[in-house]
Amino acid sequence: MEHVFEILLHLQTLQLDSSCLTCIEAWILNSWKSLMSIILARRNIWDCGRIVCGLASWLHSFQGHCDDNSQCASPEYTQGKNILDAVDTF
Repeated sequence: MEHVFEILLHLQTLQLDSSCLTCIEAWILNSWKSLMSIILARRNIWDCGRIVCGLASWLHSFQGHCDDNSQCASPEYTQGKNILDAVDTF
């Protein structure tokens, strides 16, 4: 299942809200070259420890449409923070 994005070379819209995601690996983010819109926010349980830095970096440089309400679920000191705000800790 983790290699599903490798075959979607022309993926333009991705809706991953309500997927109970905790993180997205950097190699997956790098495969989203044609992406124009992404939704990540609702009901994902983002781990905003150091692992989130790759996602935050990708979101920061993403030129397409992105919901910006993705909030951290863990660790405790990041709970409720926006992913992009949480990386300031690192």
